[in-house]
Amino acid sequence: MPIPKTAQLRRRLARTALFGLIQGAAYAAGSALVGAGIWWLQGLL
Repeated sequence: MPIPKTAQLRRRLARTALFGLIQGAAYAAGSALVGAGIWWLQGLL
């Protein structure tokens, strides 16, 4: 029995949303890390 189009679309949307969330979290973590690194370097100077 083939999967209905709506179910396929919903699954694809969920995967895209999850990927976007992970990407956003990784970007935020990277930005925080860079910010902390700059702040730490300024503290050394």
